[in-house]
Amino acid sequence: AYHFKASESGRFETRHAALGADVQVESKGLTVRTGAASWTLGASASSISGVTSASELPRQTAPNRVEMDRGWATEWVVNGPAGLEQGWDISKRPAWAAHAEELLIPLEQAGDLRAVAAESEGKAMCVRDAQGREIWRYAGLRVTDAAGRELPARFETQPGDGALGIRVWDADAVYPIAI
Repeated sequence: AYHFKASESGRFETRHAALGADVQVESKGLTVRTGAASWTLGASASSISGVTSASELPRQTAPNRVEMDRGWATEWVVNGPAGLEQGWDISKRPAWAAHAEELLIPLEQAGDLRAVAAESEGKAMCVRDAQGREIWRYAGLRVTDAAGRELPARFETQPGDGALGIRVWDADAVYPIAI
């Protein structure tokens, strides 16, 4: 029931009944379609890092899991009883963030719907339609390091352009980290 199926165009697709949505995973990230509206979210750090993967096509690593090599991280999507999960496994601190105090991962969204950070703690985003109605929540942000410690992290919406990102306070982290 939670399995992805490969399409001829290199995408992986499934239906998520709880959301009443069609789900696609392709090179730009996770896309969720509900009726006529859609929302895509993926990490866009290659735009600032200059690092791209050898293959931008996703690959299925389990019946309900699809991964994409981003060069600086492995982005993954899992479909299961707990819902859709999207994450990034980062083996070492990216070179483009070497001199920053925190790790900021820029996220790129596309489609008819828009997400904004939804809580003061920054652990969730609210995905809204053009009228501002909440369609669903993208929640449960958690970051852990190789020692099993949870690292402080939050979703952020930039004032002005509304750009999304995940900020991770990783000064004492033991890499790899999992978001």
